[in-house]
Amino acid sequence: EKREAQTKLAEEVTLFLHGEDGLKSAKNITQSFFNGDVSNLTVDDLKQYENSTNTFIIEDKPINIVDLLVEQEFVEKSKRQAREDILNGAISINGEKITDVDFIINPLNKYDGKYILIKKGKKNNFLGKIND
Repeated sequence: EKREAQTKLAEEVTLFLHGEDGLKSAKNITQSFFNGDVSNLTVDDLKQYENSTNTFIIEDKPINIVDLLVEQEFVEKSKRQAREDILNGAISINGEKITDVDFIINPLNKYDGKYILIKKGKKNNFLGKIND
């Protein structure tokens, strides 16, 4: 169902705790994840999202997608599983679907070099913060 009461309660709590800008950002984050299009998220949006999710630290140097998935345990400790997920189109980096197992992630390419957003499947989102 629409869950109007829950939505209104969440909005009021967010407004009370974070103000109008925080509410606007939270709505943008929610809508972006729901639609699967994270390209319109800002660094400020991700900073707010960082406070509500588990965040991993990533070095500010390029890394192979398979190595990152295994290193951060987004897949079971298996490069085979990581490659399979990539080839099946289950992995997105910063909103871009990745199907090349040799893809090199450069964390400095997006979000002012501060964050990287990894999506596995439809519901698993991981936020990486670039180590300064």
